[in-house]
Amino acid sequence: MLIVRVGENIDKRKDSEKRSAHLSKMCDSYIRGAEIDGVKQYLGENIWGGVLRIKIEDWNIEDNRDTLYKYLEEISESKNIFIIDEMDMLDSTFKKLAKHASESYDCREVKVKDTRSFDLANYILNNYDKDRKRKAWLMYTDLIKTEPIESIIGAINYKIKMSRAGEAEKMFYDNLYSVSMSHDGRANAVIDLEKKILSL
Repeated sequence: MLIVRVGENIDKRKDSEKRSAHLSKMCDSYIRGAEIDGVKQYLGENIWGGVLRIKIEDWNIEDNRDTLYKYLEEISESKNIFIIDEMDMLDSTFKKLAKHASESYDCREVKVKDTRSFDLANYILNNYDKDRKRKAWLMYTDLIKTEPIESIIGAINYKIKMSRAGEAEKMFYDNLYSVSMSHDGRANAVIDLEKKILSL
């Protein structure tokens, strides 16, 4: 049996412990790092009877992770309880482990997606909004404080590509050229974008 928990949210972690008694109890054994291959000795029944709780730690580097993956099917079928409890891991890794887990708990903080770059792109591309220059400039001046110019321009070009706006095609290639030249020190993508917004 496999139990997987990931995340740092205290309330969610407490809730998971209410739902699973195994998470609030001491483990009988620990498998760490390079010892990960030792999982196989716990797959069978405990010769002393009863069920063992084994916590797996320091497994999330490539070699150890591959070894763990090799035993996932057998771990899930074992009568012993294997626990993986991490503050963070890749979403794809959590999903893979959760497929084999009898219990899985996602205790990560919910991150609100920042859509401001796409909002800026909408202002720039909306020819029918007479106030788009002011809106775009206010959005841009707020956005540039925290976001790299490459990310902002990437969102604008994505919107151009998805909208298939023929009149915006020149802007698409101008943006690509500006970022490329900026990396070589031959242009300034920030100034180029500011000029575009102020010319709306």
